[in-house]
Amino acid sequence: MPQYFRSLNYTMGDEDANPEMQLLREESRHVMVVADCGSRVIPLLARRPQRLTCVDISPPQLAVCELRVALLKDCTREEFMGFLGYDGSMNTSTRQTLFQRLSLSTRSRNLLTSMFDEIGWGSMLYLGVTSRMIA
Repeated sequence: MPQYFRSLNYTMGDEDANPEMQLLREESRHVMVVADCGSRVIPLLARRPQRLTCVDISPPQLAVCELRVALLKDCTREEFMGFLGYDGSMNTSTRQTLFQRLSLSTRSRNLLTSMFDEIGWGSMLYLGVTSRMIA
Protein backbone atom coordinates (compact mmCIF):
# COMPACT_ATOMS: atom_id res chain seq x y z
CA MET A 1 0.00 0.00 0.00
CA PRO A 2 1.24 3.53 -0.75
CA GLN A 3 3.09 5.22 2.11
CA TYR A 4 0.92 8.34 2.38
CA PHE A 5 -2.34 6.46 2.45
CA ARG A 6 -1.25 4.41 5.45
CA SER A 7 -1.91 7.48 7.59
CA LEU A 8 -5.35 8.17 6.14
CA ASN A 9 -8.30 6.69 7.96
CA TYR A 10 -10.91 7.86 5.47
CA THR A 11 -10.91 8.76 1.80
CA MET A 12 -14.67 8.54 1.53
CA GLY A 13 -17.39 8.79 4.12
CA ASP A 14 -20.46 6.74 4.76
CA GLU A 15 -21.88 8.45 7.82
CA ASP A 16 -25.24 10.18 7.99
CA ALA A 17 -24.90 13.97 8.19
CA ASN A 18 -28.56 14.47 9.16
CA PRO A 19 -27.94 14.88 12.92
CA GLU A 20 -25.50 17.75 12.32
CA MET A 21 -27.74 19.25 9.66
CA GLN A 22 -30.69 19.27 12.08
CA LEU A 23 -28.62 20.90 14.83
CA LEU A 24 -26.87 23.50 12.68
CA ARG A 25 -28.78 26.74 12.24
CA GLU A 26 -28.80 28.53 8.89
CA GLU A 27 -25.94 31.01 8.49
CA SER A 28 -24.34 30.23 11.85
CA ARG A 29 -21.48 32.58 12.68
CA HIS A 30 -18.76 29.98 13.20
CA VAL A 31 -18.87 26.20 12.86
CA MET A 32 -16.03 23.87 13.86
CA VAL A 33 -16.02 20.34 12.48
CA VAL A 34 -13.64 17.38 12.39
CA ALA A 35 -12.28 17.28 8.85
CA ASP A 36 -12.12 13.49 8.33
CA CYS A 37 -12.06 13.29 4.51
CA GLY A 38 -14.39 16.23 3.94
CA SER A 39 -17.46 14.16 3.23
CA ARG A 40 -19.11 15.34 6.47
CA VAL A 41 -18.05 18.93 5.85
CA ILE A 42 -19.70 19.27 2.43
CA PRO A 43 -23.31 18.82 3.67
CA LEU A 44 -22.77 21.44 6.38
CA LEU A 45 -21.97 24.02 3.71
CA ALA A 46 -25.62 23.82 2.64
CA ARG A 47 -26.47 25.66 5.89
CA ARG A 48 -24.21 28.51 4.72
CA PRO A 49 -22.12 29.06 7.86
CA GLN A 50 -20.35 32.42 7.83
CA ARG A 51 -17.13 30.68 8.85
CA LEU A 52 -16.25 27.00 8.84
CA THR A 53 -13.16 25.69 10.61
CA CYS A 54 -12.04 22.14 9.89
CA VAL A 55 -9.77 20.47 12.45
CA ASP A 56 -8.02 17.12 12.50
CA ILE A 57 -4.90 15.70 14.10
CA SER A 58 -3.92 14.19 10.75
CA PRO A 59 -2.40 16.51 8.11
CA PRO A 60 -3.32 14.04 5.31
CA GLN A 61 -6.96 14.06 6.44
CA LEU A 62 -6.98 17.87 6.43
CA ALA A 63 -5.49 17.87 2.94
CA VAL A 64 -8.14 15.46 1.61
CA CYS A 65 -10.85 17.59 3.23
CA GLU A 66 -9.41 20.72 1.61
CA LEU A 67 -9.31 18.87 -1.71
CA ARG A 68 -13.03 18.03 -1.52
CA VAL A 69 -13.96 21.62 -0.66
CA ALA A 70 -11.77 22.95 -3.50
CA LEU A 71 -13.36 20.49 -5.94
CA LEU A 72 -16.78 21.66 -4.83
CA LYS A 73 -15.86 25.34 -5.29
CA ASP A 74 -13.76 25.12 -8.43
CA CYS A 75 -15.37 22.35 -10.50
CA THR A 76 -18.56 21.13 -12.07
CA ARG A 77 -20.48 18.27 -10.51
CA GLU A 78 -19.18 15.94 -13.23
CA GLU A 79 -15.58 16.97 -12.57
CA PHE A 80 -16.08 16.55 -8.81
CA MET A 81 -17.48 13.03 -9.27
CA GLY A 82 -14.88 12.06 -11.87
CA PHE A 83 -11.89 13.40 -9.94
CA LEU A 84 -12.81 11.51 -6.80
CA GLY A 85 -13.49 8.38 -8.84
CA TYR A 86 -17.16 7.94 -8.03
CA ASP A 87 -18.08 7.21 -11.63
CA GLY A 88 -14.75 6.00 -13.06
CA SER A 89 -14.91 8.54 -15.88
CA MET A 90 -11.70 10.51 -15.30
CA ASN A 91 -8.34 9.37 -16.63
CA THR A 92 -5.07 10.16 -14.87
CA SER A 93 -4.03 12.93 -17.27
CA THR A 94 -7.32 14.78 -16.84
CA ARG A 95 -7.11 14.36 -13.05
CA GLN A 96 -3.62 15.92 -13.03
CA THR A 97 -4.73 18.84 -15.19
CA LEU A 98 -7.80 19.52 -13.08
CA PHE A 99 -5.73 19.30 -9.88
CA GLN A 100 -3.50 22.14 -11.10
CA ARG A 101 -6.44 24.56 -11.26
CA LEU A 102 -7.76 23.83 -7.75
CA SER A 103 -7.58 26.49 -5.02
CA LEU A 104 -5.42 24.66 -2.47
CA SER A 105 -2.99 25.78 0.20
CA THR A 106 0.66 25.10 -0.60
CA ARG A 107 0.90 22.57 2.22
CA SER A 108 -2.12 20.59 1.02
CA ARG A 109 -1.08 20.82 -2.63
CA ASN A 110 2.37 19.38 -1.81
CA LEU A 111 0.98 16.61 0.37
CA LEU A 112 -1.73 15.68 -2.14
CA THR A 113 0.74 15.74 -5.04
CA SER A 114 2.89 13.20 -3.20
CA MET A 115 -0.17 11.07 -2.47
CA PHE A 116 -1.39 11.10 -6.06
CA ASP A 117 2.13 10.49 -7.43
CA GLU A 118 2.26 7.31 -5.32
CA ILE A 119 -1.00 5.98 -6.76
CA GLY A 120 -0.27 7.07 -10.34
CA TRP A 121 -2.94 9.78 -10.25
CA GLY A 122 -5.71 7.22 -10.02
CA SER A 123 -8.75 7.39 -7.78
CA MET A 124 -8.13 7.72 -4.06
CA LEU A 125 -11.39 6.02 -3.08
CA TYR A 126 -10.98 3.05 -0.74
CA LEU A 127 -7.34 3.86 0.00
CA GLY A 128 -7.85 4.96 3.61
CA VAL A 129 -7.63 2.31 6.35
CA THR A 130 -11.32 2.53 7.24
CA SER A 131 -12.38 2.92 3.62
CA ARG A 132 -10.59 -0.31 2.68
CA MET A 133 -12.25 -2.10 5.59
CA ILE A 134 -15.70 -0.89 4.45
CA ALA A 135 -14.98 -1.97 0.87
